[in-house]
Amino acid sequence: MELYRITKKVHAKAGMELNGLGGLYSGGRWHSEGQLISYCASSRALAMLERLVHDSTDILSDDLVVLIIYIPDNIAMTSYVEGQLPDDWDSVPEGYESVSVGDDWLANGETCCMKVPSVLCQDEYNIIINPTHADINQIKVIDNKAFHYEKRLGGLLK
Repeated sequence: MELYRITKKVHAKAGMELNGLGGLYSGGRWHSEGQLISYCASSRALAMLERLVHDSTDILSDDLVVLIIYIPDNIAMTSYVEGQLPDDWDSVPEGYESVSVGDDWLANGETCCMKVPSVLCQDEYNIIINPTHADINQIKVIDNKAFHYEKRLGGLLK
């Protein structure tokens, strides 16, 4: 399976790409602040949309890269579809319901990856990676390319 993550170049240095350090400084839809965690998307387009919504301040920066990540098929993955999640999993801003699901997943440590629905794009999925899991060594960043948002998107944010 290939996944995508758009990040700043400084966070995309070899060995740092999926270290999950950002989760230590802020919480997200699927985790509480203080957890090592990496968020990825199942497509480039979803990665663009997620980055745009969660960090629109740097979309016109020349300091972004898209990481292409390979997860072998033998990696066990916890998967959720919308009907398996609490009613308010998709609340904006994110609430206790989805954070609890992710925190519980991280705490039980059974799988390295968790597949969850995207709030932004119905029927699309994000893959969350636990960088402390033993299987993390099998997950590889196979490409790291400069990434630029189309300049017209910046005008939409004004």
